[in-house]
Amino acid sequence: MKKVILLILAFTLTVTFISCSNEGDNAEQLADKTFNEIISAIRLKDASKIVDMFSNEIKHEDDLLQSALTFVDYVRGDVVSFSSAAEAGVGADYKTERGKTRKEIQSSFCINTTESTYYLAIKECTKDEFDNNIGVVSIYIIEANNWTEDYVYRGDGKWIYGINIVD
Repeated sequence: MKKVILLILAFTLTVTFISCSNEGDNAEQLADKTFNEIISAIRLKDASKIVDMFSNEIKHEDDLLQSALTFVDYVRGDVVSFSSAAEAGVGADYKTERGKTRKEIQSSFCINTTESTYYLAIKECTKDEFDNNIGVVSIYIIEANNWTEDYVYRGDGKWIYGINIVD
């Protein structure tokens, strides 16, 4: 009987570990997908594409389109290369209440252009059983020469809604 219980326990732990591992991979994949869409919008200088990526709650802010226009113009030069979410890691926040869940991920990236290097931090809601408010919540961008710290850029930690250009 002890062997059966140990076998069931081992199976349960294995399934739980695999589920957690896949969830982490999924967060990286979602973050990379979002970032690739941002890169595409930057290359096309398409501010409306940036606005469309935001959650419904943020998308209707009065100044978001103007912020998106400023954002695509802020990135000078042609995009030469960019990082993946795996390089800086992806963090996640969960909220569970009365059987409903919200998951938000935070990711960081680097963009190299023909003129400069930029760091981005993105917070996005990937699951929302409360308000179905899926999408980007906050973007921070800073030119590399303005970031003097020796750790990964993650914005200011406040995750102010919308697009935040740091000089």
